[in-house]
Amino acid sequence: MVRVTERIEWNDDYCVGNELLDAQHKHLFELVNQIGDLFGNSSADARTQRALNCYSSLTKYATDHFVAEERVLRKLGWAGLDEHRRQHEAFEKFIFSDEVHRMLVGSDLARLYEYLVAWLRTHVIVEDQKYKEAVSAQT
Repeated sequence: MVRVTERIEWNDDYCVGNELLDAQHKHLFELVNQIGDLFGNSSADARTQRALNCYSSLTKYATDHFVAEERVLRKLGWAGLDEHRRQHEAFEKFIFSDEVHRMLVGSDLARLYEYLVAWLRTHVIVEDQKYKEAVSAQT
């Protein structure tokens, strides 16, 4: 379980060898950390508004990133693309769900942050590494 005060830090070991995707991954870490940074002394109303703004930025950026990443993987002819796309779709299904909206406007922002950190750890740090070799072979 992630402590709300715990940030998830980018490490160059997470790079996949594509400048665009690496920059996007790094920015996703920053966007998730912005949600984690909301836990402080601000009022619940201010925190909710800031959470909605961060959420909006994160969802748009993640969706754009998925399109770019899938385009790169399709161009590479990477065999794992279909499964990877399903993971993206599952993330989007959850992140756009009513449950997440309730987390944002309710008192469960910590649970959303924990989910996002866990997702980055499993997807970017583990799953995205599976195509690193294919990217490296193309350079």
